Amino acid sequence: MLRKFIKKIIQYTYRPYVMHQIQADRFYEAEGIRILVKKGVFHPGFFFSSRFLLNELKKENLTGKKVLELGAGSGLLSFWAASKKASVTATDISTSAIDGLLLNRNSLMLSEENFQIILSDLFAQIPLRHFDYIIINPPYYPQTPVHEWELAWYCGKDYNYFTKLFSEIGSYMQPGTRVWISLSEDCNIEQLQQIAHTNQLHLHLLISNYFWGEKNFIFELKTV
Repeated sequence: MLRKFIKKIIQYTYRPYVMHQIQADRFYEAEGIRILVKKGVFHPGFFFSSRFLLNELKKENLTGKKVLELGAGSGLLSFWAASKKASVTATDISTSAIDGLLLNRNSLMLSEENFQIILSDLFAQIPLRHFDYIIINPPYYPQTPVHEWELAWYCGKDYNYFTKLFSEIGSYMQPGTRVWISLSEDCNIEQLQQIAHTNQLHLHLLISNYFWGEKNFIFELKTV
């Protein structure tokens, strides 16, 4: 009961505040990495999922690993992985996100060879290759996005984003590839599991935690 009450307070107070805040460019710093988050781009300082993923990523030895952040947004995870000597590919469908990634790559003095940035709708523009890690903080609210910034939130009324994601991702995996996906109790995980199974994949729960009354999960996507 208390948890539901907290979620209602957040829905009617914090969310409108955040939606107002992300309508301007803002700097954000975490783990010694300072980045500019372009307006309309999913901001890791206002939501927990990016830092939740980052806390798990920090447990890994990324030296020399090939890391793909699919739908990178601000790129916080990508820039942190690069600081740990990973070879990084950061992608997004949003032109604003890509602009921010390019600006931050330059400000952090990272080379194009070790930090590749690709404007892409999921895997559409990503050359076929295998990755050691694929990190995804996806849109999961079942609504149809209208504006570009909504692509970070809405995955289509029938979870269309996941239908496309799970049908394509296998070609970029190899034995040992770790695919992490951040989700919330606000999405229909059972339906997502069914979509995964259709593509001979399975969502395996890696860790869960509560943030402000909302239960969040990191799932590892594995082949069946």
